[in-house]
Amino acid sequence: MITKNLLLKINSIEKKYYIGKNEINALKNVSFELDKGEFIVVMGRSGSGKTTLLNILGGLDSPTGGKIFMNGKEVRDYHKEPYATEYRREKIGFVFQSYNLLKALTVEENVALPLILKNEKPLKIKERTAEILELVGLSKWHNHRSVELSGGQQQRVAVARALITSPAILLADEPTGNLDSQTSEEILQLIVNMKNKLNQSIVLVTHDPKVAAYGDRVLFFNDGEIVNEYRNQQDISINDNITMIINKFQSLIRGE
Repeated sequence: MITKNLLLKINSIEKKYYIGKNEINALKNVSFELDKGEFIVVMGRSGSGKTTLLNILGGLDSPTGGKIFMNGKEVRDYHKEPYATEYRREKIGFVFQSYNLLKALTVEENVALPLILKNEKPLKIKERTAEILELVGLSKWHNHRSVELSGGQQQRVAVARALITSPAILLADEPTGNLDSQTSEEILQLIVNMKNKLNQSIVLVTHDPKVAAYGDRVLFFNDGEIVNEYRNQQDISINDNITMIINKFQSLIRGE
């Protein structure tokens, strides 16, 4: 049985940019919590600050203000080197829209790369790589190069690579943005399966309500702020949740 406990607490995160004398508030007082094994979707239009938030959570960008707590302890200097590299290596797994696979490497080598960079023992790398490839359904493709795979298969490789170090949090930035509808559903179901099998915590950003319907909870983003949330209902269909999400988001945008 999967138990719930608080993993991540985001407290009043802000991000300001300056263009000349103009101040741009990309994030405004963003606060939320993520439980262990919870799948949160941050949904908003392009330019609403979703990716900025994800980059800050992953240590790829620095906040102007606010704090992050993991397992009850404040995470300090997570966006500054050399701590940022360690933080990403130990705590975070990334899945991007563009896959970001190394074309010269095989599927097995791409997936194993994070463990190789951690200087893990070869036997552990081989065993763990085989295990995670089995989980994502790519065992028979282990010796193929990424250019020989479909877009959906490449994203499966990216998911496997992100999960091989058993990160505390999987961050996904529009992971189905380059995929057709059927393949998108397959990747989203894969992410849900990984959540259930591994008790994996996930934060995914998207503009698509069809993607948002696969999460446990949807945080609606507008102009750098969380303006409301919706908990997907387990006793109704995906399509019904999509309708609820669309209606709620549209009413929020209209200020109703």
